[in-house]
Amino acid sequence: MTFNFNKKLSYGLGVFGLFTALSVIMVITNIDQIIPWLIFITTSILLSLTIIKLWKHRNLNPNIIPGKHSHIFTEFKEKTIVFPNGYFYKYCSFRNEIKAEQISEINLNTTPPSFVFEDKEVIFVEYKYRGALENFGRQNNIAIVNRPEIWEMICEPYLDTEFDEEHKNRTIQLLIENGLTESEIYSIRKKIKNIMMFYNSFVWDWVHLGQSDYLDWTLFLTRKKYWWTMNIALRNFKKDNKGSH
Repeated sequence: MTFNFNKKLSYGLGVFGLFTALSVIMVITNIDQIIPWLIFITTSILLSLTIIKLWKHRNLNPNIIPGKHSHIFTEFKEKTIVFPNGYFYKYCSFRNEIKAEQISEINLNTTPPSFVFEDKEVIFVEYKYRGALENFGRQNNIAIVNRPEIWEMICEPYLDTEFDEEHKNRTIQLLIENGLTESEIYSIRKKIKNIMMFYNSFVWDWVHLGQSDYLDWTLFLTRKKYWWTMNIALRNFKKDNKGSH
């Protein structure tokens, strides 16, 4: 069995592994003191979570080795989009091929670029395919939109950036205008807070966090959780956009 771990997570594994080893030495040399024990417990928990995440990352799609999950090859044919080696997430509702008539819209405003499959699912492609995706849409009369990315606004508090109250309130208002209630916004943010803050403490992303980041980072991605994110992502999706530009 070949293990080809994600580089960012492997870095975290090394850091937490080192601190855990050092904390063991501190405990041995200061066995009666509580602080070394607290450090050991904390680093051990962080190390365990990183190991779990590495294993989970390995199993996002069982047909794709971990190092390839961030490099999904996509082919754009005349009337179809093909993922010959599989797609990022194993809970997607298609196999390897999507026909043009199954695509509701192409959204170039998400990060990375995406399209909506059969009015129900956001499918991502790598940044390098942005131009090819746009051309495919124009050639097949698929709506090309800049629909606001709901998950980007939801994840805004977890960026490595400070926002003033005016900006925060404006984001809340935009989310409400795009189909969420205020109580729902706070509920979702509370649910994803720990995982988003934990992993962005390594990535330090200060520009964008969104649906694809949450799907990549969440521990034990389930079918229910995958489709929960889709329901939220498509609150501002309008079916009557299909077939227009």
